[in-house]
Amino acid sequence: MPLTLLRTDPTWLLEELVERTPHTCGAVLLTTDGLASCWTGMERDTAERLAAIASGVHSLAQGVAHELQSATPEQLAPNTAVLDLGDRAVLVCTGGEGSCLLVVVDGEADHGAVGYAMAKLATGLGEHLATPARA
Repeated sequence: MPLTLLRTDPTWLLEELVERTPHTCGAVLLTTDGLASCWTGMERDTAERLAAIASGVHSLAQGVAHELQSATPEQLAPNTAVLDLGDRAVLVCTGGEGSCLLVVVDGEADHGAVGYAMAKLATGLGEHLATPARA
């Protein structure tokens, strides 16, 4: 796949993450200010609402981590915040410069394995998942 396509439409990366990671239901790549860039496994309205929520969760997690550790936000990425909802869970991590990655899993998912898959994607392809700053 040409690099230009990878930069303009990373949806296939999310689809692959969902397909290869057991008990994963959907994923959203979002800007750190809460706009859904691309998604898979859910309707647009759901992706947009989850993106807005994930932005706040990510910011909150980084703030707490900064208070509890002597680290800068850059050193904390791509740590994962987990919201365990019983029959579902939502995991959020840094997805690249200016972006976050959200994954929805069912109640049987191994959060550690999902977080690892997310971090691997974010670390290995972070520059391609980056969201350019808006003017």
